[in-house]
Amino acid sequence: HASFWHGMNLRVIVDEKPISSGHFLLALVSNERLNAGGLAEVYPLARLDDGLMDLWLFDGETPGDVVQLAWELFSGSHVRSEKVRRIEFSHLRLESDSRMYVQMDGEPAEWDGSIEICVQPQSLRIMVPPRILHDLFSQDGG
Repeated sequence: HASFWHGMNLRVIVDEKPISSGHFLLALVSNERLNAGGLAEVYPLARLDDGLMDLWLFDGETPGDVVQLAWELFSGSHVRSEKVRRIEFSHLRLESDSRMYVQMDGEPAEWDGSIEICVQPQSLRIMVPPRILHDLFSQDGG
């Protein structure tokens, strides 16, 4: 389906301030390191409990852009790409004049107009095995 996708126009508002607007192939929101079933390391410095999430904006609109950005994402070079931008946030609003197709935890959904994401720090309790990678969490425990 990538050959038919040309992206969409988005306006990005972080903490009530317009940050960016433009045409993007992908807008990815994450607070974890791995994505795509563990095939892509999105951000090796991500912390699960720092009260922040990352918005990744991938510029482009042609099938060639799709292939290039997919290669960059799966090879880990997207973090240095001129076509990829990372924006840290605790409150995000994405706006579009057209319908937005999203995936939330792998479940497809459609949205009209805007999507709003607010981080709720320290609101989810998890059990962590004793042999977990400690660099997944912030030094002060969030």
